Amino acid sequence: RKMAATLSDESDDESDAELENLELEFPLEDERKAGKREYLQKCAELKIVPIALFIAKMEVEHINLNHHGMGALGARALAAALMVNDKISSLNLGDNWLGDKGCSAMAEVLSVNQTLTSLSLSSNRIGLPGAQALAIKLLVNSKLAELNMRSNELDDRAAAQLAASIASSTSLTRVDFSYNHFGEEAGKAFGAMLADNSVLLEFSLRWNGLGNNGSAALCEGLKRNHLLNRIDISWNGISDDGAKMVGAMLCENSALTHLDLSHNAIFMNGALALAAGIEKNESLRHLELGHNPMGMTQHTAAQQDLTGIEALVKAIRLRETFSSVGLTEVQEGASVTRGRASRFDPQQPAGHYILDVSSTWDLFLAEKLWARMLANEGEVWTNLTLDSAKVNLLGADGKVAWELPAKGVLEFDYMDWKLGLETSFRFELAKPADLSLAKKLFERAVATEGEACTSVRLNDLPFAVGSPDKLPISGVLKTVYVVTRPIEKLSVPFELNLGVASERDVCLELWRRELTTSTDAWRAVELRPADTEAFAPLNHHADWRFPEVPVGGTVKLEYTALLSVKRHDRGICFSAPMSEFKFARLHETLALEGLSDFERWSLIKMAAALNYVNSLQAKALVDAMQYRKGKLDAAVLLFSRAIDPKQYGDVVLESLGTDSDRQALVDVMHPLQEAADKD
Repeated sequence: RKMAATLSDESDDESDAELENLELEFPLEDERKAGKREYLQKCAELKIVPIALFIAKMEVEHINLNHHGMGALGARALAAALMVNDKISSLNLGDNWLGDKGCSAMAEVLSVNQTLTSLSLSSNRIGLPGAQALAIKLLVNSKLAELNMRSNELDDRAAAQLAASIASSTSLTRVDFSYNHFGEEAGKAFGAMLADNSVLLEFSLRWNGLGNNGSAALCEGLKRNHLLNRIDISWNGISDDGAKMVGAMLCENSALTHLDLSHNAIFMNGALALAAGIEKNESLRHLELGHNPMGMTQHTAAQQDLTGIEALVKAIRLRETFSSVGLTEVQEGASVTRGRASRFDPQQPAGHYILDVSSTWDLFLAEKLWARMLANEGEVWTNLTLDSAKVNLLGADGKVAWELPAKGVLEFDYMDWKLGLETSFRFELAKPADLSLAKKLFERAVATEGEACTSVRLNDLPFAVGSPDKLPISGVLKTVYVVTRPIEKLSVPFELNLGVASERDVCLELWRRELTTSTDAWRAVELRPADTEAFAPLNHHADWRFPEVPVGGTVKLEYTALLSVKRHDRGICFSAPMSEFKFARLHETLALEGLSDFERWSLIKMAAALNYVNSLQAKALVDAMQYRKGKLDAAVLLFSRAIDPKQYGDVVLESLGTDSDRQALVDVMHPLQEAADKD
């Protein structure tokens, strides 16, 4: 007995020493940080390392402690602090391997703490025991407003108790049970809860297994609910039968403003039922229906039938109150899979559109955008083409003289001049032409209202431009030029004396830049020969032979860059390849007889620096090189700019003439290919 007492005393001494060490490491300078001593004492007792971030932010209202791997013991220590803490109102404990025991510890906090209003326990492997403990303590809590239990192991057994706790809560307004294992019985429990709940505003059951029966029960509850405004039941295996119940619910519900039914199995008949409900519903503002086969019949041999989609579009037409509608990939081959058409927000329509007006949905969007443009000064369709042919909206009097066609593919940018258009530039300042163009652009931005050079970087570091005359004479300068005035092209004038070698070099570099940049072009080009006084129009591509610039005379031109609502360079994953027209002109130039491989290589390097390519374009550029080394260098360079790296080898390798060259390209591709696969 004496020995036991001695051991106990030694243990207490060690604990006291550990606590002293912890207090030295995290000194208690401010005793108002309620819970610090309790937390450190519990950490010492459990022999775990305290989380410094938690200690440092004990007086902060919102704390994010996700991904700290604290486990159940860490949750117990945290709970000791939260029992007395009166500062923290929002706590994120996502992905901490709390398990059921850790969840039970946090549940105890809810029975005491009167400050915490938002709690996230997502991705913590919480199952039935943890959910039961939480549900019991929620019954006595009157402060928690937001509960996130996303990505746990909750199933139908936990649903009944959780639903009962939510039903009795006077404070819970937002609940996230997405990415769990709830099924039909859970749908019944949550449906009964919604029927009597008068507090909950948002409820997510995304990525569960409600199916048709579970969603039907949920809809029965929604018919009687007069407050919930947002529900997400995407990814729940809901087919036409479930969609019919949703449609019936929409006929009676007057509270829902947001409904997400995307990624289910709703076919044509389900779409018809939804359309009937939407026609009678007056509250819905945001609707997500994407990734449902609504343009197909639900048969063993499914066939395309657009009746359901047409009915949906008609119903949406009748309701002018919608703020956004998502219809991504609802019919095979539909143009709604492209651009801004996939998720249309009539309140914020600015963006790039590709619309096939023979499609019901695309025609609806075109009509909406056309009517809005005509009604709102400062909004316009820019860069408009019909079946790839340029279209001019305005007549000779400057007024809109064009009308929507009955068929064809429209491509355009919907522009609100208040938001602005933009184009991006990359300048190699050691080149006189690039330096001159950069100076002119910065001078224009300073002198012109509604224009600005933004995101300026020199050698990939932020750079502040003072006077345009004092730009550095070396390095790579990048900028995004933004315009909030009604112009479609940015224009910079040049007048070059071709009798002066330096100005002739500038002319050639501007020509190279125009050939290798999708957005740039020479406009209003005129030449005055040395022996005349008058300027005459010049087509430099037809009248000159690259890279030969005449010696003598004066050339005037407007160097232009096409403005757009989307940035030209948006990274390899999101950028388009070089435009077909500009690539064809570049390829035609590379094929000129007598052009040296050095000149071809210079053009290919410039094109790679300013554009992305697809594998077929890369192959054509590699084939343009005459010598073996040039072909290999081009193949290696262009791989890093290819938007389809997985197809690159199959397409380009055959352009290399020897096994050693093909192996050299494979060696370069292999590590980059693995990185692309991981992405």
